[in-house]
Amino acid sequence: MGNIPFPSAIVPDHLPTMSDQYSFEDQGDVVALRTAWERVLEDLKGVYTETSLSRFLRPLKPIAFENGNAVLLAQGQFIQTWVQEKYLPDLEDRLTEVIGDVVHLTVTSEVRRQPTPVTPPEAVVRVPVHVDAAKYEPDERYRFDNFVVGPSNQLAFAGAKAVASEPGEKYNPLFVFGPSGVGKTHLLHAIANEAMLRHPNLGVHYITAQSFLEQFVHAIQNGKMDQFRRSHRTVGMWLLDDVQLIMGRDRTQEEVFHTFNYLHGLKKQIVMCSDRPPRELMQFTDRLRTRLEAGLIADVKPPDTETRTAILLRKAEEKGIPLEPDLALQLSAHLAGSVRRLEGALNTAWAQASVLGCDINSQIVDHVVEALKSSYTGPARLDTVLKIVGEHYQVAPDLILGESRKAHIAQARHVAIYIMKTLANGSWKHLGAQFGGRDHTSVMHGFRKVSSLMDADRELNATVNMLMQKAGHME
Repeated sequence: MGNIPFPSAIVPDHLPTMSDQYSFEDQGDVVALRTAWERVLEDLKGVYTETSLSRFLRPLKPIAFENGNAVLLAQGQFIQTWVQEKYLPDLEDRLTEVIGDVVHLTVTSEVRRQPTPVTPPEAVVRVPVHVDAAKYEPDERYRFDNFVVGPSNQLAFAGAKAVASEPGEKYNPLFVFGPSGVGKTHLLHAIANEAMLRHPNLGVHYITAQSFLEQFVHAIQNGKMDQFRRSHRTVGMWLLDDVQLIMGRDRTQEEVFHTFNYLHGLKKQIVMCSDRPPRELMQFTDRLRTRLEAGLIADVKPPDTETRTAILLRKAEEKGIPLEPDLALQLSAHLAGSVRRLEGALNTAWAQASVLGCDINSQIVDHVVEALKSSYTGPARLDTVLKIVGEHYQVAPDLILGESRKAHIAQARHVAIYIMKTLANGSWKHLGAQFGGRDHTSVMHGFRKVSSLMDADRELNATVNMLMQKAGHME
């Protein structure tokens, strides 16, 4: 990979200049990664504050490097998440520059050899890699009979029922996509629960893409790839949630691809979930993306007012909270967006009613609605829109504002223009100035192109609306 080889397992006494490139053929991979990481930390002095360096970056420990995939170990999940959200692209670019070849960086928190199984919120089941056959632990909170069906989720619900009834026979794979908090994970668990009820010997495995990635890294580190693969391939139904989280992780995608092929070839049922349709998984390989598109693709949109009202009444019934239908309508009519937001409003209203020693009434509902609306951030900010659109399309904000005409960058730019114009409604001239000094005709073209495509393409329509909701401006 590099141009200047080191003697095996010897770390130089001095740090090389930026133009130096490290060779991983002639020295231990982890040793060389540590050397490169030390250089990156030196280069970051003055770029980030000393507090950021000492708290988040210096404690990271290089633990693995193989075929361009580097792994840094964080001391806890909080630091792992913070580094991923705030620093990961910059760290990846700097390691690539120092090493002289493309580096894909993963930050993981400490993995214990014998973890205690934990069910976090969202009922994620994490399966240790030493298990030969994955086993799903049913979660009775997520069933088909307590999933509220409306126009926004009918297709996804019908597809889920079909694959639970006849695994591997219909809609294989089933790919469900939509914004956060609209019931995708509920559907996946409902599929698992129903399938186990109908087919007790099927062998069902549900896992998030993040857990899959962590298990994969752990298996590489500990020489347990055979056990890892058995745990995912000796099943009759494989459900992978939040698949967008492995974008840009080439080796993880490769493993997902081969697992998919293996199970599909045996007619085992595959179900995947994402916050976007397969064609918008920009950093997926073409061969993986085309396989995800081969079955039924079903979107789950934010529910309409009537569906939100029905969901709210169902949640109140499950929690034992007395709630009149007209009050449920009053809440849901003013609180668009995710089901989680709606459930949070219900919990807040019930807490206030409990303090006052009464049932939920119209005054309490008005207070809750006003309190939630007070968090509205006002007209769209360019940096917020660039961040949200950039994260979705995996494009840096400066590239969105730049001159590149690559298809996925141009698409991200046009969507950002559409959202800024729709939410802020500024002049075309001002919008052009915001987007790198473009002529007003250029931003008009981008806006009209997205608007036209949204009329004809329900997937793009759902994506753009989801991104606007993420910005917190669709009340």
